[in-house]
Amino acid sequence: GVMFGNSMNLYGAFMSVITTVEPFTKVRGTRKNRIIFITCIWVVGTLIAIFATSNFLTLYTNFLAFVLFFMIPWTAINLVDFYLLKHGHYNVDALFDVNGEYGRFNWITLGIYFVTALVELPFANIALYQGPVSKAMNGADISWLVGVVFAVIVYYFVGKRRQNQMAVDKKVS
Repeated sequence: GVMFGNSMNLYGAFMSVITTVEPFTKVRGTRKNRIIFITCIWVVGTLIAIFATSNFLTLYTNFLAFVLFFMIPWTAINLVDFYLLKHGHYNVDALFDVNGEYGRFNWITLGIYFVTALVELPFANIALYQGPVSKAMNGADISWLVGVVFAVIVYYFVGKRRQNQMAVDKKVS
C-alpha cells in the first residue's frame, strides 16, 4: 500500500513539475525525462524526509501555511474568472495558443495576484514572517481572509472593465 501511494505521489509531483517546465523550455515528458524527473523528485523528497524527521509536524505545518498564503489569492482569482466573469465559457483551443486571445501571460491578472500577496503580508503569521497586524492580534493569521476579499473585489472589477472594453472594441471593429 505504501509503495502504491508513494508511486502515485511521485507521478503527481512529476506531472506538476513537467506541466510547469514544458511551456518555458524544450523539455518534454518523454520516457527518459520521466525517469530523470522522478529520480530527482525522489532524491529531494528523501533528503527532505531525512532532515525533517526531528520536527516533521512543525515543518509540514509551516510549509502548508506558506503554500496557503500563495494559493488563496490564485484560487480566488480563478473562481471569479470562471464563475463571475466567464460563466464557465472558455475558448479551450486558445488556452494552448500563445498567440491566441489569452496570450502567453495575462500581466494584469499576475499583477493583481502579486499585489494581493503584498496586501496579505501585514496580516500573515507564517514561520518566516509575522506581519504587524498579526502581531497586534496576538498572532492571529487572517491573511487568507484579506487575500480572498481583496483578490475577489479587485479582479472582478478589473475583469469586468476589461470585458466591457473588449466588447466596445469589438463593436468598433
